[in-house]
Amino acid sequence: MDSYEILKKQYLEIIENQLKLKEPPEVTTTYKRLLGLGIEKKRAKFMLADCLQIEMMTIFKEDKEFDPQRFSKLLNKLPNDPYKD
Repeated sequence: MDSYEILKKQYLEIIENQLKLKEPPEVTTTYKRLLGLGIEKKRAKFMLADCLQIEMMTIFKEDKEFDPQRFSKLLNKLPNDPYKD
């Protein structure tokens, strides 16, 4: 398994845990919203994981802490591409 696959798996595990714990609540809200739009469960989780990946990249690249507001803004972009400003 290459490093991309390992990271993807870890991000999805984090999303699963966030959904289970309903923390942060924006993840669950966004997940339900995506399902309501007819997006399949697996695809919705991948979309959430994309937002998490962007937030993590920002944390490491810019030496910042997790920012719930910044993460929430990414989630609010879904189902559109969160990578686009």
